[in-house]
Amino acid sequence: MSPSSPKDKVVMVVDDDKAVLFLFETHLSAAGFQVVLAANGLDAASQIEKKAPDLIVVDRMMPGRSGYELLLLLPSLGARYAPIFVITGSSLDVSTVDMIKREARVQEFFTKPVDMPSFLAKVHHSLKTEPTGRPPERGIADRS
Repeated sequence: MSPSSPKDKVVMVVDDDKAVLFLFETHLSAAGFQVVLAANGLDAASQIEKKAPDLIVVDRMMPGRSGYELLLLLPSLGARYAPIFVITGSSLDVSTVDMIKREARVQEFFTKPVDMPSFLAKVHHSLKTEPTGRPPERGIADRS
């Protein structure tokens, strides 16, 4: 099976930090993906019920409905098959990371700040897409 185009894939990013949403939107859009943003788990659940994304990137800790709570709800929302990437700004022990990775469809776990080239490579691999876009020259972490 040949790789598909990123333009045919929707990636949802769920994070309560606007700067993080901007960073992911910038890099994913530049890589050619359609990007849907959600500021919290409740907003994400509402959007997923309307149209399930092809991949979900979710922050583990958010006010309201946490990323972990959202993971448990996804099958009932229509996102039964979407792979999930979990991100966190927290330092977690190995057993907690392993527990999260054992959840259905959690494919990757990233600690902030996320290495964007590695992240994008894993998104392409997970969605079986071929890189077409050029990454942005600078990101939020590159500010001087």
